[in-house]
Amino acid sequence: AALVVELLLKIAAVAAPPPTIGKSPLRALRNELHTVGRASNALPGRLLLSLLGESQNDPEVRVALQNGLFKPRRAATAEVVRQAQAKGDLCKGIAPLIATDLLFGPLFYRRFVRHEPVTEAFVKQIFEYAMTGLASAKTKKRLLRPATRVRK
Repeated sequence: AALVVELLLKIAAVAAPPPTIGKSPLRALRNELHTVGRASNALPGRLLLSLLGESQNDPEVRVALQNGLFKPRRAATAEVVRQAQAKGDLCKGIAPLIATDLLFGPLFYRRFVRHEPVTEAFVKQIFEYAMTGLASAKTKKRLLRPATRVRK
């Protein structure tokens, strides 16, 4: 199992690399959400699904996933959220780790709990709805458009 976790980390780093902070933190967050959505439907997602099941009974797998994938990835995304807050694009009163969970929680719930594919339309909808609550007032007017309807 530890070998499979190591394989997942290598594949995930290529298929869905952590976000990079550039001129537009919001664009980085949107791109990351789309990239992770695509990866969740492909080999990285299938490996992760298997490892999530295994992690329920194997503490080594659970720790390897937490320390190798979830904690570093969540921290990297939270840093992009902090940059967006500093730039005035996102509300400053929301903890960056909570904002990260709000963005990625629906994607993981859909893929790994409901076992449904993550479509581009669904990812777009997640981002738009999350921005409804996370975006600063100045950003909302510029950023938000009606979300594309996604079938349940």
